[in-house]
Amino acid sequence: TQGLPFHLRSFIGPIHMAEKRKALPAFNTPTCTFKYPHLSEIDYGTADYPKPEGVYNVACVLKADDPETIAFLAKLAPHHDEAISLGEESFSALPVASRKKLGKITVNPIFNTLYDKETEEETGEIEFRIKMNASGTRKDGKQWSQSPDLFDGFMRPIPAGVSIYGGTVGKVAFAVSPYFITGTGMVGLSLKLKAAQIIELVSSASKTASAYGFGEEGGFSTDDLPEQPDTPTPEDAAPAEAEGSSDGDF
Repeated sequence: TQGLPFHLRSFIGPIHMAEKRKALPAFNTPTCTFKYPHLSEIDYGTADYPKPEGVYNVACVLKADDPETIAFLAKLAPHHDEAISLGEESFSALPVASRKKLGKITVNPIFNTLYDKETEEETGEIEFRIKMNASGTRKDGKQWSQSPDLFDGFMRPIPAGVSIYGGTVGKVAFAVSPYFITGTGMVGLSLKLKAAQIIELVSSASKTASAYGFGEEGGFSTDDLPEQPDTPTPEDAAPAEAEGSSDGDF
């Protein structure tokens, strides 16, 4: 298989049956802010861009100049460099017509730089997009499905049904794998979602003012509101049944 492009080699079975597939390099992000997370529910895309088999995904936002971010990038850089080298190797193995048409490989960066919508200036933040396919079909026709493992800040599993909204703070565990797209010549590093730890949850029931972009302004305070009298519940307001009354035996 040495002469094959690397994106094809991964589909070739091992020479020795006892030989196991090498585990992909694994990493954890620093503590980051989640943007458009689909961690507890599947993303099926839109009408224009459907994702029939569904994906779980999240964009992790980090401060670009934070020492932890810089150290994190330094760990990923060698794997990105390797992906580029393997992509160049795969590109050189393409037919002449394909190489002439594409011209050269296109390198996708590991992260995206974020810009202010109004000023179009850099915000000083970057984001990593990490995803996992929710389902698929194996070569033998069998269906499979998977979902990321989710944990709270005390490393306990998060039960099903907990909504995770943008603005949630946490960490993401993922593996990396190089890719090369033959038709476009694109090369990069795929970040494969494995799990997430939620440190500060934002959900439909827990959104705070800051989650909407508000800051402390002073002025009106709920502490200034007068005490409200207790309102009787329907049970409290209902008249008591006469002693000994009955609706009948069943």
